[in-house]
Amino acid sequence: MKTDSGASLDRSILRLAAPSVLASISVPLIGLADTAMVGHLSEVAFLGAVATASVLFDVLFWSAGFLRMGTTSIVSHYHGAGDRANCSAALYRSLLLAGIIGLLILLTRGSLSRWGFLLVGGTQDVQIWGQRYFDIRVLGVPLVLATMALNGFFLGTAYAVGPLLITVEDIQWADPLTLAYLAQITTTVQDCAAVLVMTSRIEGDPLDEAW
Repeated sequence: MKTDSGASLDRSILRLAAPSVLASISVPLIGLADTAMVGHLSEVAFLGAVATASVLFDVLFWSAGFLRMGTTSIVSHYHGAGDRANCSAALYRSLLLAGIIGLLILLTRGSLSRWGFLLVGGTQDVQIWGQRYFDIRVLGVPLVLATMALNGFFLGTAYAVGPLLITVEDIQWADPLTLAYLAQITTTVQDCAAVLVMTSRIEGDPLDEAW
């Protein structure tokens, strides 16, 4: 039978672990969502392009995982010692490093795309459309890396739920079942330390009055 202190420790670990898991799976979920949307298009090459490019981004972001884990380790050390100045300094250094890495990726995106698709393979159409998808999505890499640094900072200060943000774009294309799921998410977020942002076009295909 667990003691009260043991149960309290389990709750504390779960409170830190659950948001960390959500943050970790957010990157592949972006590729999964894009794949699901592109899968409705007529050309199979579009689906192959998004799936292939998503693999390249997964490799890039997982390779930069030290931005989150390293920041967590350093910040937690200073946070435990009550040194707020060094906590802030660690965050600034991590954000600066994320910016430098992001800038380097942007500057070398042509070579990364070319060699990445050469290694992954695929038909000519898949590689052409995949490189176009890569060229667009790569523009958000510096922000993703900065988010990883921020997640590491919040985890280091034991405030894991602070950076949670959910973004859903172009929900005017969603089917009724997806809208029902989004409605459930909206209800859940009301009681959480999270931000939910959903965008929709108001012309052409408006949502019903409930939205």
